[in-house]
Amino acid sequence: MGFYQNGLDKAAAVCFGAATMAFGGLGPPGTNEAGIGLAGLVGFVLGRKEKFGPECARVRARIQKKLLAGYRDYIKVEGDDWELNADLEAAAHALDETLGDCVIDRKRLVATAVTPEGFAAGAVAVILEELGKKRPDLFAAGKSGTLAYRYARDVVRAGIEAAADNPDDYRQIEPALMWQMAGKLGIIDAAINAARADIRQLNETVERLIEQGEERAREFGIKEGLLIALARKYAEGSPDNFDAALAGLERALEVAHAEAERDRLPSNVDDAVSAVLARMDELNANGQIDEAQAALDAELVAMDEEDTRRQAARGRLYDKGVAQAILTRSVENAVRFVVAGVEMGATDGAEIFAELLTVGEEWYERGRRKGLNFDLEVAIGVTRMALKYAADRNEWALAQNNLGNALWTLGERESGTERLKQAVDAHRAALKEYPRERAPLEWAVIQNNLGNALRILGQREGGTARLEQAIAACQAALEERTRARMPLDWAATQNNLANALQSLGERESGTDRLEKAIDAFQAALQEWTPERLPFEWAMTQNNLGNALRILGQREGDTTRLEEAVLAHQAALREHTRNRTPLEWAASHNNLGNALALLGIHENGTARLEHAVAAYRAALEERTRERVPLDWAMTQSNLGNALTALGEREAGTQRLEQAVETYQAALKERTRERVPLDWAMTQNNLGNALTALGERETGTQRLEQAVDAYQAALEEYTRKRVPLDWAMTQNNLGDALRTLGERETGTQRLEHAVEAFHAALEERTRKRVPLDWAMTKGNLAEATLALMEKARTSDDERAVESHRAEALGYADQALEVFDADQSAHYHALVTDLRKRIMDF
Repeated sequence: MGFYQNGLDKAAAVCFGAATMAFGGLGPPGTNEAGIGLAGLVGFVLGRKEKFGPECARVRARIQKKLLAGYRDYIKVEGDDWELNADLEAAAHALDETLGDCVIDRKRLVATAVTPEGFAAGAVAVILEELGKKRPDLFAAGKSGTLAYRYARDVVRAGIEAAADNPDDYRQIEPALMWQMAGKLGIIDAAINAARADIRQLNETVERLIEQGEERAREFGIKEGLLIALARKYAEGSPDNFDAALAGLERALEVAHAEAERDRLPSNVDDAVSAVLARMDELNANGQIDEAQAALDAELVAMDEEDTRRQAARGRLYDKGVAQAILTRSVENAVRFVVAGVEMGATDGAEIFAELLTVGEEWYERGRRKGLNFDLEVAIGVTRMALKYAADRNEWALAQNNLGNALWTLGERESGTERLKQAVDAHRAALKEYPRERAPLEWAVIQNNLGNALRILGQREGGTARLEQAIAACQAALEERTRARMPLDWAATQNNLANALQSLGERESGTDRLEKAIDAFQAALQEWTPERLPFEWAMTQNNLGNALRILGQREGDTTRLEEAVLAHQAALREHTRNRTPLEWAASHNNLGNALALLGIHENGTARLEHAVAAYRAALEERTRERVPLDWAMTQSNLGNALTALGEREAGTQRLEQAVETYQAALKERTRERVPLDWAMTQNNLGNALTALGERETGTQRLEQAVDAYQAALEEYTRKRVPLDWAMTQNNLGDALRTLGERETGTQRLEHAVEAFHAALEERTRKRVPLDWAMTKGNLAEATLALMEKARTSDDERAVESHRAEALGYADQALEVFDADQSAHYHALVTDLRKRIMDF
């Protein structure tokens, strides 16, 4: 694959060439009242409206010269390739021209400059938008997945951060500051290193794509050049999702083959068009897919001047344009050609609207069913175009509802929340035009869809307001979507309502929401039967199992946990790996959760071993590349099961494995992205570290555990998630107790007792009896440690006082820990009570 490697080097050279213009592109200087040129940006940031002086210009020139020399040296190290030098000069010239022409609206820029720290990100977005207007071929939003676009972004950010980094420098500009900026060029060096890492990762992804696609390419007679070009396009389009890139590549290969076969057949298009099609096929075959796109665009410009007799040929080119957009992974072009084809074939606006809506739904359904994010993006673009042709408020609302569905379906697959927020806005806009009084069934459909968008958004946020709104939307839909009128739709909304109730119930201390969720799932199963809708039935069984598991954990009821296991096993009868691999993996993950909880309450390890096996099966399909957050979830769950096993075994191997899985999970479960999940994993990491610390003589692991618990409590607040807060307080107390036992004083033990008492403020016997009993047992253990400290000090009075307290805590725990249903904990507390009596 030497050819491809050379291509990567060229891409790197273009990026590095663009980087050289970070400061060189700041001239010519000057500002005006209406806007501010990029040349005057740094001066404006620092509060100065005058033109840059000649000394500043000379400093910038020297900086630019130094940077250019540095990048040329890099090229020499890579082989002194004249083509790379040419690419460097071309890239520098293109970016210099573009930056010089940019004029930024001052009001928009001022709006980003609230603080020096917050300025860079907002200003970069404004500048990149203007760059995209000037050079859409390089910097349009649709190019954001390419290395060139990302480097342009990093380069602009580097220049701005260098200017605005120092608060004192934020107020003035002078030659001395320019030298300070030169000293801060490590920002650009960091960007270059990041780009090199990106290039290496991209190289690996492309190599894997080529390997996966070689057999299909040979089957279709597709040349290596086209396979390489397509692999690169789809690797750039889905840099963090290999499965999505592979799905796109396979589809592109099919399209390329179909187009080549179609162009071999006799056609009624004229010779000029045939020549263009043949030229495009030739360029595509050689991997020059962008050049083929350029040839297509050039022919379309020429055809604008032709008469209506060329309409059939134009339609064929639009079809070709859609196919080419798939090959180049250009959502913008796909939407452009789809809309152009519809507009050409329709007679009026009403027909255009109807056809755009239909075509948008086709792209949406294909994207939803086959996991093609590209198709969902096209559906969003086409549906937004349909809004422009809506003749009345009903049509406009219908398009808004479809737009919302495509947005939240795509948003659910992404880690951010922007698409989800847009989906909520779209559905709410639709509801304003579809009042219940005028169109009750349509109103109910939109309420149901709004509920889905709100639930997914609410699961990503810390508060509960969105989840409450999701429940209200589903309940509103059920007022019109009755079982008697439309039983299957009624069941769908019951399932959606149950999901929202469960998500909210997980964050609340009571069980009322969870009980209602179970009722709603069971209601849905009355219509979603395995005979009628097997996939929906399995999905609801899986959801029901989750709700039963959470409720069983809250109530200390192993019967609920057994029911959860049965529900997940039922789901797996339809969720097979061959048919629905991701659903199969989700069911295995959830089955592992139920088995792990059952195993914790039993003396043996069989259930825990089965849970580990279930999680590892899930990870065969839940890969980090395909579904990073789900992968992290299962890693964290696997760590829980390994920790429980490790606590019951003599060695430390399982516990070490648990620490590794939690640390892996935290690579995706970041505090910024999913704060509550991050806190959960920090808490679980603390558990594994505590168990390891108890087996070791030092205190390093225990100190790390305390740090992990305290980190978790930054997001696990009592107000937000009271039971999770209490759980972490209990675990923190356990780590502090172990530390206190190894120290001479009693301060750590006293802090441990305080943490346990804090946990009991939410862990009440009525609400969560097993958790309450567990914390009581921990209090008994900590009080026994205080007895030992008092005996060392010959304070027999304190010893007997602590003994009475410890026995009281142990007896309270034994009132809940049944010898059959909670055999493991019953045995532990019984032994603890004997140690207290014998001390």
